[in-house]
Amino acid sequence: MKSNTVRALNPTKVQQLMKLYSKAEYTRLNHQIAKLLKKYQDDFFLNNMGGVVAAQLGLKDRASKYFNRAISIKPKASEPHVNLGYLLLEDNEPRRALEAFKNAQNLSQENIEAHLGSGAALDKMGMFDGALLAFTIAQKIQPRNHRVYYLAGNTYQKMNKLIEAKATFKHAIKLNPNFFDAHNNL
Repeated sequence: MKSNTVRALNPTKVQQLMKLYSKAEYTRLNHQIAKLLKKYQDDFFLNNMGGVVAAQLGLKDRASKYFNRAISIKPKASEPHVNLGYLLLEDNEPRRALEAFKNAQNLSQENIEAHLGSGAALDKMGMFDGALLAFTIAQKIQPRNHRVYYLAGNTYQKMNKLIEAKATFKHAIKLNPNFFDAHNNL
């Protein structure tokens, strides 16, 4: 008979997994997560991290399965919605990605990645004004985040608003002088 109690993952094990992640040892991490999920299948952290790692390894179906499982375990957590959104965006499904990012925004208006992802999805669909609005919201949440300005600059370039693009790229560089992508776009 199966118990109704959810087993908690040992905090030391979480630290070990995070150490592997910081070293980008994704293959090893993927195997460890799969092994741990046999015992801790309802662990939110393992499912969400398993999705991130699977995405890094290009295992998109597995990543999607893990993110959806994490969402079913903790429906009010915005992170797996954002992660699923980025996975869908990478898979060239901007409409579905936008839906995932909007779900994350509904759960947490302060999740900057939900707004950046929405902006990126809208940009990919050619809805540039909507993308800029999403980036503006992100700027209000984290005004010192250089990525916000870089992404807005890319959108301005696509709109052929080169003066605005240049200004936002310069602002991104001001915030992070080593941000080479912004330097390359000037």
